[in-house]
Amino acid sequence: MLLEDMWKQDGPLKPKEFHEYVGSLDSRFGNYTEEDSMEYLQFLICQLRNELNSPTESEAKTETTDKGLQSWQEYVQIENSPLVHIFASQVFKAIRCQSCPYTSERYEVYWDFSFPIPEKPNPTIHDCFTQLFEREVIEDYTCGKCNQKGCVKTFNISKWPKILKIQFFRFSAFDQQKINNMIHFPINLDLSQFGSTTKYDLYAVVNHFGNRDSGHYLADAKHPISGKWYRYDDKRVKGIESTQVLKEVYDEKCMNIKNVRKWCREFNEGRINVHDEQRSGRPSLPESTVARIDEMVRANRRITLEEIEDVLNEDCSHFSVHKIVSETLSYRKVSARWVDKWLKEAAGEWYNTGITKLGDRMKKVIEHQADYVEK
Repeated sequence: MLLEDMWKQDGPLKPKEFHEYVGSLDSRFGNYTEEDSMEYLQFLICQLRNELNSPTESEAKTETTDKGLQSWQEYVQIENSPLVHIFASQVFKAIRCQSCPYTSERYEVYWDFSFPIPEKPNPTIHDCFTQLFEREVIEDYTCGKCNQKGCVKTFNISKWPKILKIQFFRFSAFDQQKINNMIHFPINLDLSQFGSTTKYDLYAVVNHFGNRDSGHYLADAKHPISGKWYRYDDKRVKGIESTQVLKEVYDEKCMNIKNVRKWCREFNEGRINVHDEQRSGRPSLPESTVARIDEMVRANRRITLEEIEDVLNEDCSHFSVHKIVSETLSYRKVSARWVDKWLKEAAGEWYNTGITKLGDRMKKVIEHQADYVEK
């Protein structure tokens, strides 16, 4: 019913009955306290697996000498839901003794991958997989054959899933502080260097904002038919460009949609030079845009960058709006009001010489007689 309503209803859908049913299965998800989104997804898929499972233990297995295939056939005879063939992957783990030829091998089924944040500048999703596949030396491991300590552990993915679910460990194991380092990943993910024959297209991203005890989730997902991207923020849903999804991962190193369209137009008209033009260092936005932003800020003291960006539509990126407001127009936000940059710089003078030196200009702000401090 929920899926039918999702496809039929034009607008936000409140899945109250579905939420209550999931809560009846596990009390963690039965109220409106904040829970981990990945734990919820894992629990939901697990319940669907149990409901849709149809074991085939009585069916004969295909004769093969491939240990990996044998292990997979044994697994799907017991766990044979449609979700296995969509989300499940098979990994191969080997532990080799450093003192004798003995090697312990086993196959396991993974339903998702969880990565720690690589300790390097500008980590990428490929860095995460490289870290996963690295040989690990375990000094205190005791071999079951020769009783000597020391082994080498290796990891490989023998069967890749159709849909790849990835989670990043964002909280430190030592002090539970959130790790806000960005992980760079592309819209089209090629993992052939790790043995994957499947190339993945980014389908959805769930972002957490906040800390360990509280926060908020936003989800960006691509429509399976139109291919357009949408942002889901509780009951608020709005269309976004795929470049915006990348920009929030790559920061402002990602080209905005306006420039992408400009380049496409120029190449269609015959351009062959792939190098960008020499920049003058001056702002590329017209003065009319700067004046328009200044007018909006002065008209509404509590306006946000996102609201300014929405009004300008695609004429100006979030980064450009922030730069114009904070650098070009020299505004700073204090007590939910935009004030001129000089006020921040005057803070040191305030403490040294007292508020009287600032005179009437500061008095106007304190008494709310003026929205802005004049330059």
